[in-house]
Amino acid sequence: MSSLPISVLDYGAGNIVSLLNALSYLGYDNVKCINTREEVEAATVIIFPGVGSYSSAMANLTSLGVLDSLRAHVLADKPYFGICLGMQTLFEYGEEGAEQDVDCDGTSTPTPTTIKGIGAIAGGVTRFTTTLSPVPSIGWNTTLSLRPASSCIVGRGHKYFVHSYRALPSPENAAWVHTTTMYGGETYISSVSKGRVFACQFHPEKSGDAGLRV
Repeated sequence: MSSLPISVLDYGAGNIVSLLNALSYLGYDNVKCINTREEVEAATVIIFPGVGSYSSAMANLTSLGVLDSLRAHVLADKPYFGICLGMQTLFEYGEEGAEQDVDCDGTSTPTPTTIKGIGAIAGGVTRFTTTLSPVPSIGWNTTLSLRPASSCIVGRGHKYFVHSYRALPSPENAAWVHTTTMYGGETYISSVSKGRVFACQFHPEKSGDAGLRV
């Protein structure tokens, strides 16, 4: 059994039960759920699982008073593992859940406002624009590693995805991109890694053996 202390950030909307079961299966027995600023600041390893919308996640982190401490943890390169929204919120902004600007005639503008994220990674999280596949993307898909095999955290095998929004690779965030995935003709970032910070768009706790290896 592992004695490594792991703190799971329970911000009110994460898939905590599935994640805790996966950690227990892997032999991690020093796991606790945290949701206060003091606990985040004292944490050695933070796992941030996320389901729901980008806006609700950021609102909950703010209302709990943990957003600044979580940002400091990531920017200080302390061990961090983000899942789904736990990856998306690392970017500068997200569109999901943002209200659209309304014109004087009552119609909304085509460009939505955005929600500010943690800001560790350049770029934003925007909705799929594909017309080739249904949105949201729900189900199994593969990942393409952009790292040498010796340093790749995400191994082979299909991973389980559930999302309508994605982050796109760019020269500004290239140093973070660990894997990409293709859906509906769009190539998007499916995991990021830099230093001791790792996060993925897919759900490793729902991805069978391929997910548990992550």
